[in-house]
Order: sequence, then C-alpha cells, then structure tokens
Amino acid sequence: MIRWLIALLLLASSTSVLALNIQKDNLYPKVELDTSMGKIVVELDRSRAPITVDNFLTYVVRGDYDNTIFHRIIKDFVVQGGGYDPQLKPLPEDKPIFNESGNGLSNALGTIGMARETDPYTATRQFYFNVADNTKLDPSLNVGAMPFLVKSLKGWRCCRRWPKCQPAPMPPCNGKMCH
Repeated sequence: MIRWLIALLLLASSTSVLALNIQKDNLYPKVELDTSMGKIVVELDRSRAPITVDNFLTYVVRGDYDNTIFHRIIKDFVVQGGGYDPQLKPLPEDKPIFNESGNGLSNALGTIGMARETDPYTATRQFYFNVADNTKLDPSLNVGAMPFLVKSLKGWRCCRRWPKCQPAPMPPCNGKMCH
C-alpha cells in the first residue's frame, strides 16, 4: 500500500518539475512549431517569464501540442492555438499558471503569449501569436496578457499569412524543442 502511495505521489509531482529539467540553464530556449503553413522557430524569455516559459515547454516536451490546431485567427490581432484537436475537441489542461505580465515584455508584432480567459490567472495550454502590435494587451490597471517571447527566429511570415489564407481552424501543428 505504501509503495502505491509513493508511486502516485511521484507520478503526480513528475509533471510539475518536468519543464524545470528542460534546458534549465538556458534562459532563452528555442521551440520549433511545424505547421501546415511552414515551420516557426521561437526563442522564449525564461529570465522574464520563468513560470510561463516552463509551462509552455512542459506541453511541448510531453507532445501535447502535437496534432493541435490554430482555432482562433483574427486579422490584425492574433492567431491562437494549442487547445483543440482537429475535430475541435478541447484537450486536457494542467492547472492555470500565475500571470507574469508586467515583466517588461510587450504584445508587439511577432511575439507569442499564453492565452487566458477574462480572469487573469487562467492561462493553461493555449498560446497566441501577435500578428499586429497589440500593446493594448500590455499591463495596465488590469492585469495584462502574458507575452513570453524574445523574438521569432524563423518562419514568422507564415503566421502573417494565416489570417489572409484560411478561416479557422487551421490544419494540425506539432511542436518540439530545438537544440
């Protein structure tokens, strides 16, 4: 009985520390997203948004973004994905994370952030690309949105094409860590 309790405790705690072991000494880890419109490589800013970056990396390393779609595509605003499968079925989420907006990062054109609901502390697995300067989402008296990208290194043009090409949802994408 004690063995089962220990095994369950280890299993439950393993997912929360998974991201901490992913390039833990790298303040700017890179992730490659392979989409139907091309590959995108992004560099994340763990120095300013450690909780948000570790949350995103946990989903990437577990393969949770594989075969997901971009379900929300709004011209001159955002392209959002990571939360639904191709049949628009919602995917399992981990616990919501702390909102790290106010960290000096901005929702400028080309940045990536974690999507949330109206409540500022509801971000889980969905992320968005800013396809316009969305500084109106930056922190104000209300808690802002959660950017965590330093820069898009490769493939940014495909994000800019999405709102022009197809209505949501887009075909599936996959994410992986770059080394």
